[in-house]
Amino acid sequence: MITFFQLRSHHEALSEELERKGSALLPGNPESQKLLERIDELVEEIKEFAANADSYKTFRWAHRIAEQWRYTCSAVFNAPRRIELPAPRQALVAPPSPRFGEDEIDFILKRSMRFLDWGKRAHGLSGDSESWHIAEVLFALDVLSGKINFSKRIAPRSYHHLESQWLSEVKRISAYFIWVDSGNGFVSEKVTEQHYQAACNNLRRYLVEPGIKAACSEFEDAKDYLESYVLDDDGHIHAQPNGKAEDLVRSKTHRIWQRTRRDDEKRNWHEALMFTRLFYENIIGAVVDRSEEKTRMVLKAFQFSREDSHTGLYVINCFEAALAIYFLDAGIVEKLWRESEELAATEGLDQYEVSIANWPAEFKVPPELSDRFEVTADKIRFRGVMTEKEKELLFSLLDDEDDRQMVEELFVKSRTIHRKTTL
Repeated sequence: MITFFQLRSHHEALSEELERKGSALLPGNPESQKLLERIDELVEEIKEFAANADSYKTFRWAHRIAEQWRYTCSAVFNAPRRIELPAPRQALVAPPSPRFGEDEIDFILKRSMRFLDWGKRAHGLSGDSESWHIAEVLFALDVLSGKINFSKRIAPRSYHHLESQWLSEVKRISAYFIWVDSGNGFVSEKVTEQHYQAACNNLRRYLVEPGIKAACSEFEDAKDYLESYVLDDDGHIHAQPNGKAEDLVRSKTHRIWQRTRRDDEKRNWHEALMFTRLFYENIIGAVVDRSEEKTRMVLKAFQFSREDSHTGLYVINCFEAALAIYFLDAGIVEKLWRESEELAATEGLDQYEVSIANWPAEFKVPPELSDRFEVTADKIRFRGVMTEKEKELLFSLLDDEDDRQMVEELFVKSRTIHRKTTL
């Protein structure tokens, strides 16, 4: 079944070719006939897409481009086509609510802030900046829980409200509400931890909640935003990024320093860059292509939280969490969790190791893995997520089956996705 992004790509490519050839296209000539045949093929794709449309918005878009090609066939090629789209096989979602304007979001935040200020004054407290911060966190919580629909109500111009809030802040305030709802006035450290873990569990539930998931076609705005402001033309983030990508890595580097008070700037930057690459270089493929491998990479980035042991770096912001909650395929997430259920929990955030007794003296780390694979006197280590291709490369350099088994163990460790360490 053709997807929205595939159809849009085919439509745009054919439109560009038509515009490029322009006046050279004359009714009846061989070049025109070839283009007409390709238009007919595209029309069939449009019909297939319309029949499987999952929202009113995507069906309306299919109808619009079908009309465009009907007109083109008549006006450019003098070859009229009658194009009738089939009715969708499923009931369509109603047109989405209007996107919030910045003034509307500002009103929501100020209203929350006034409520918070009223509560503070009633208790003889003050602090406007703190009230505004809490209002922003409450707004983010409403988005992540689906009370304010991210895909339908939040425009790219408003993403900054979510980007500026760390997910750990949402967990803290969510834990507070869970405590309030529990009616338990006495708070011990153990009870507080239970509320916090309950808040984490809620977020993991949202990650696979069918009622929150958005249609793939609704990812278009976020995809364009990522491709325009975060990723380079090849869909990557450089080791020395600039613009929006640099701001992301720097904010996460500072966050790591806040969490660890570690003065190793190089290591802090490396870990921030590792998270940013894992998430942003894979989120589009995970959503658009429903890629299991890229979904694994995105979830691996979320392992940086390590909420099970509170050893995480807490570098996930609410925009990143929203993209995952609304657009990752719930079935793939559940599958990856199930596959890891019987596997031991991994230590560390982005580096994994396996103990070894011996290792071939003649072994040389391949250049493409020089900054990721390491051999010491008693361990082999790997940074990041090892791919099948990288594992096979290491296998090709090893003759002993025991050595290969050590690499296999390292491979599995690097790819383990436990539910309790996600988000």
